[in-house]
Amino acid sequence: MKSFSFITYKKQVLILRLLLIFTSFYGFIFFVNEFVEFYTLDYATFTKIWWSSAILIYLTVLVFIWFIWAKHPVDRNEKINRTLSIIILNVIGMWLWLPNNNELEKIRQKMEEE
Repeated sequence: MKSFSFITYKKQVLILRLLLIFTSFYGFIFFVNEFVEFYTLDYATFTKIWWSSAILIYLTVLVFIWFIWAKHPVDRNEKINRTLSIIILNVIGMWLWLPNNNELEKIRQKMEEE
């Protein structure tokens, strides 16, 4: 396995968490705006807003999948399971996958043992 720096990994998880917070907030604002102003927005404006939110969400999904396969220190079957959960559940899957502090500590201990 390639050399593993836990500090770098933890910083990368923090960046993913911030990206996910931004994406979730943007998606929530779009969702609320869709119901509140659906009849007041013209079709072109609504389409631009919809496409921008869809592109943001799917770019975030791609970043998470890349991180799982390139940086996350787990075996191949676990990577496949996590990738499928993110593809199927989208933002909810990303929140479920994101490691919390206890899981980060377990990863650190596992990497120190190897």
